[in-house]
Amino acid sequence: MTLDPRHLLQLSVIIELGSFSLAAEQLHLTQPALSRNMKILEDRVGALLIDRSNKKVQATEVGRALAAQGHSIRMATNQASEHARDVSEGKAGLLRIGVPPMISEYLLSALITDFLKDNPNVTCVVTSTLMLDLIDKLELGQLDVVIGPLVLIDESRGLQAQQLWSDSVNIFCRKGHPLTQYAQVSTQQLRGEKWIIHPKRSFLRAQMDSYLISAGLTEIGVAIEVDSPISIIALVQSSNYLTMLPSLPVQSLVDAGQLCVVPFLQSDMPTRHAGLITRTTDMRTLLLDRFVSYLMQTCPGRMGSGLKPGA
Repeated sequence: MTLDPRHLLQLSVIIELGSFSLAAEQLHLTQPALSRNMKILEDRVGALLIDRSNKKVQATEVGRALAAQGHSIRMATNQASEHARDVSEGKAGLLRIGVPPMISEYLLSALITDFLKDNPNVTCVVTSTLMLDLIDKLELGQLDVVIGPLVLIDESRGLQAQQLWSDSVNIFCRKGHPLTQYAQVSTQQLRGEKWIIHPKRSFLRAQMDSYLISAGLTEIGVAIEVDSPISIIALVQSSNYLTMLPSLPVQSLVDAGQLCVVPFLQSDMPTRHAGLITRTTDMRTLLLDRFVSYLMQTCPGRMGSGLKPGA
C-alpha cells in the first residue's frame, strides 16, 4: 500500500482546521478536488479517515494517526522551503574556510563566531594548518576560501586575492625580558640571544630568516624549532627566548602585558599583507559573497594598526 504524501498533508490541514472549505482555501485547491483526494486516501487505507456525520469535520482514530504523519510531512516541507530560500539568498549552507593557526586563534575565531550569530543556518568547517597546505586544498576544491598571507598567490594557478589588512612582523619576548629595559637594542645584543623558530615550510620562517640576515644576523642561536605558533607564544612567555611573529594576531597579548616587542630599530620590519584567497574558476556563491562582504566591513575596525617597538 503506497500512500501519496500530498494526501496525508492535506488530511492534516483538514483535521487541523476542522473544515473542508477552509482547508481547500489554504491548500489552493477546490473543495471537490480535496474531497476526491480524501476518498482516494481512504480507499488506499481501507478505512474511514473522516467522520462526515457531523457538521464539524472530525477524524477517526485511523485518521488522527495519519493526520499526525501528514503534519510531520507539512513541517518538513515548510522547513525545506525555508532552507532553500535561505540558501538562495546566501543565508544558509556550508562554508569551508582555511586559516593559518595564529590568525585562526587570535583574529578570525571571534569574527567567524559573530558571523554565525547573524547567520544561524550557516555551518562553517574551519581547517587550520600551514598556508602551503591550505593553498593546495583550495586548488583541489576542498576549501571555499583561505584567509592568510597573500605572498603565495599565483594567478597562473587560478587563484585571486582581496587584501583585508597589512601589518609588520616584529621580534617578541616575554614581559620583563632583560632586553625590554633598553630604548633601542643593537644587532650585537641580539647575537647573544636564543631564538624559537618556525618550521621550514612556514612563510613566517622564510620572512624571519630573510629579515634577520638583512639585519646582519646571518647566524642565530636556535633553541627550539616549533611547528605551532600557539606553542611558540607559550614558550616565549615562559622563557628568555626570542621569536618573530606578525603583530596584529598577538596585539591583544601585548596589550595584556603577556608579550613585549623588542625595540630593535636597526632595520625596517618586514610587512605582511593578508586577505582572502579564492579560486578564479569557482562560481562565487551568495553565501561566500556575504562572508567576504562581512570580513571586508569588519576586519579594519577589529584589527587596528601595527605595534610600536617597546610596547
